[in-house]
Amino acid sequence: MDKRTLDKIRQVPVTDVAEHLGITLYGMGKENKRCRCIFHDDRHPSMHLNTKRNIFKCFACGKGGDVITLVMQQKGCDFQEACRWLTQEFCVVPPLTENENHPTEPASFLAPKLVAQSLSTKSVFCQSLVSKSILTEKQMLMAASRYRLGISRDGGVVFWQIDCMQHVRDGKIMFYKSDCHRDHSRVPTWVSYRLKRSGVLQPLWEPCHCLFGLHLLKPETDGTWPVVAVVESEKTAVICSALFPQYVWVSTGGMSSLTPELLAPLRCCRVVLFPDTDLERTTFRQWSLIADRASVGFRYHIYVSPLLEEKASTAQKERKIDIADFMFENGFMSSPI
Repeated sequence: MDKRTLDKIRQVPVTDVAEHLGITLYGMGKENKRCRCIFHDDRHPSMHLNTKRNIFKCFACGKGGDVITLVMQQKGCDFQEACRWLTQEFCVVPPLTENENHPTEPASFLAPKLVAQSLSTKSVFCQSLVSKSILTEKQMLMAASRYRLGISRDGGVVFWQIDCMQHVRDGKIMFYKSDCHRDHSRVPTWVSYRLKRSGVLQPLWEPCHCLFGLHLLKPETDGTWPVVAVVESEKTAVICSALFPQYVWVSTGGMSSLTPELLAPLRCCRVVLFPDTDLERTTFRQWSLIADRASVGFRYHIYVSPLLEEKASTAQKERKIDIADFMFENGFMSSPI
């Protein structure tokens, strides 16, 4: 494992690692927490965790180290196993070596400048949000900025997939009509697909998709993590983020796209899933099964909201509406969580 990857692993917050290992922490300070020493029989919390330096040390026995050492001691594993555990449990992405002289070389992420160059609120999607009175112009501008919405050369809205490390995974290009409904005559596509066709990316380059809106995930000023609401469509995430900004709204991009692995970066948060509704409860059942599987590695149980299953009418279920549709059609503007 190279030094740059190890440095990335050592940046995983030591307090998060300790809590994930089942270690009880004490103290209200931002930079220092305490716990009972894991190296000896400690009756009082003698081990200090320094969040600024991201290390721990016991002031009774003198032992300490970084997050890798903490995992090795607590789980009784070797160095490589500890690194592998941290990488998997905290979704550590190995850093890339930037090479501006060879932009066509395969890479795990797209260049950030692609996002910057595409930023725009002139897509039919953004404009229709305002013209159909779904959002005010101010709400639309804030939502577009929040999600870094772009526009493609042929007028589609670009829903960029940016992970919590701010790496650009890909961008989904979708087309909408002036009534803010999907233009099904035009097939959605991916930015990476277009870049490969134009020769900017090599044919073997493969994207690693993530939740849309994942880049918004960060702890609050008091160190707590926000409630994350997961929906199917990017459109719904954008709209709901304007209506209920107290939550972080992310999208899977489709019913069948949800997997436990896709939810892994949310393990520090309280998570609520809002599946679209249908007469057979197909999506609700499928997402409930996935939530149960994913909850095993989470700090909290993943809640699947039954709101639409209980409140949507038969006609609405036939149309397979989502949470945003329900809010507007039923005038239900109180928090759904």
